[in-house]
Amino acid sequence: MKKLGLILGLFLTTLLYAQTSSQGIIKAKLQTIRIKKPANHFVLKLETEMYTKRDDRNDIQGNESYLLIEPGYKFSSKFSARIGASYKSKEMGGTKKNKESDNRDHFETSFIKLLYKPTKFKTNKIADVRLQIRFYSDQDDFFKRRYGSDGNYQLRAYFGRPLFGNFYLNKYTTYLRYKNYFNNEYVGNYSRDYELRARLSPTYAIDKGFDFGTTFTYNHIFKVRQLNDEEEVDFDISLRKQFGPYAILGRIGFPIMSNNGGETNLQNNPDAGKQFSYALNLAAYL
Repeated sequence: MKKLGLILGLFLTTLLYAQTSSQGIIKAKLQTIRIKKPANHFVLKLETEMYTKRDDRNDIQGNESYLLIEPGYKFSSKFSARIGASYKSKEMGGTKKNKESDNRDHFETSFIKLLYKPTKFKTNKIADVRLQIRFYSDQDDFFKRRYGSDGNYQLRAYFGRPLFGNFYLNKYTTYLRYKNYFNNEYVGNYSRDYELRARLSPTYAIDKGFDFGTTFTYNHIFKVRQLNDEEEVDFDISLRKQFGPYAILGRIGFPIMSNNGGETNLQNNPDAGKQFSYALNLAAYL
């Protein structure tokens, strides 16, 4: 009987150990399966913005709004591609009330964006660098005839890095840009050939996901027939709050310098405080 009891005890102990070990193996396997779950490389951006501008008499000129949809795919941590389209609505008043170009709802453009991230600040201790090429195809025949262009391509180089304290250079809005237009048979004196832009965006992180931004933008427009190149310097301030995949941004902009459509040299704009614009932007990153 003692032998039988000993055998039964050993059997029950072995069975209990085997059961416990099996549960541990099954649990480990389930955890491994969860860890190896494939990442979702598809991304989607939805954005809308409402924009209002005032003239030198501080009167509201009108309102603009747009809706943008931008699906994309991340091929790797360094390379991604996106396609998209935007729809714009414009409604102006005053002297522009009856101008078709300033009072029009239209499918504005479709586009392709290719982004490459060659290096990061944490590895080079200089700056985050992102290189992007964009192709835009204008969709409204009215504006194709008016501006003599079927679209454009853009070469962009984005930069960003910490500065001091909570200040940093925003890598999403600080960039250099070259923009070249696809001119068509409707080219005229006011048709654009290419543009050069430099934008600097020092930003202060108020809290996690809550930023106060400042932006200085220099833009130079070169015309096809080399008549009256346009230059302008703008200054914007903004507040942006991120709620998980959603973001809301309020922005006020001032045209602080211009060459008055090419009629003068670049000079201070005495009416910058009256000619300000403001916008509300809503975005979702899904």
